[in-house]
Amino acid sequence: MCGPLLPIHLRASALFDRHGFGDGRPFEFADRGPEHDDDPSHPDHVRLHEDHGSAERQDLLELLVRRHLVPAIESRTGETPTLVRIGTHHNQLRDARFGPREGMMHMPDEWRDIVVEVSPEGILEALDELEARSTT
Repeated sequence: MCGPLLPIHLRASALFDRHGFGDGRPFEFADRGPEHDDDPSHPDHVRLHEDHGSAERQDLLELLVRRHLVPAIESRTGETPTLVRIGTHHNQLRDARFGPREGMMHMPDEWRDIVVEVSPEGILEALDELEARSTT
């Protein structure tokens, strides 16, 4: 089965991409190889994929984007993206200026190389925070 949670790379360009953050599956896990196929799932995988549904993982992604990527975009460009959630199984989190409508805006060139890495610990801390909010 899969190994531990890997860092997530949040790219500004994903806010203007139909497939965005991992095509709807932004959280990745280490592949421990075929000799581990029958092993139990890693606790991080259980926590993200068995204890939480798709909507909760999207909440987690949005929290990470707001906390880590948006400040990087603001710092580099002076722009603040307006995030919207849309009903699709691909990229549910986009910049409001991108969408299937006439006059759709393309990603600003200055955003192309903006990438922020969030460690597995940072991902799990954000998940802790979301879980704490849901119990209060």
